[in-house]
Amino acid sequence: MEIISQRPFKYFDVDWTIKYVDEIPHENEHFFYGQTKFDKREILISKNLNDSPVPEIIQQRTLYHELAHIILEEGMYNEASGDEPLVEWIGKSLYELTKNSDLFNK
Repeated sequence: MEIISQRPFKYFDVDWTIKYVDEIPHENEHFFYGQTKFDKREILISKNLNDSPVPEIIQQRTLYHELAHIILEEGMYNEASGDEPLVEWIGKSLYELTKNSDLFNK
């Protein structure tokens, strides 16, 4: 897994890193667009999947999905962090509010 770029950020004064990588290793034929590693405080976002480029919008939505995992996990909602439909809904909602509305753009 090659790191293409990195971006640090803080969440509640804890240092995290977003790493854009060439491809995240898959498990049992299950491929990943993104992955959060809580022990290393890093989010991995895949630039490629099955040797094909991942579109920019999918990478952005994946980042919001992974941020939703962090929000839930750090808020002590550990079981909710494992609820993928909930995490996906929160991620999509945050993306919609910040990217596709005028709420934060004025």
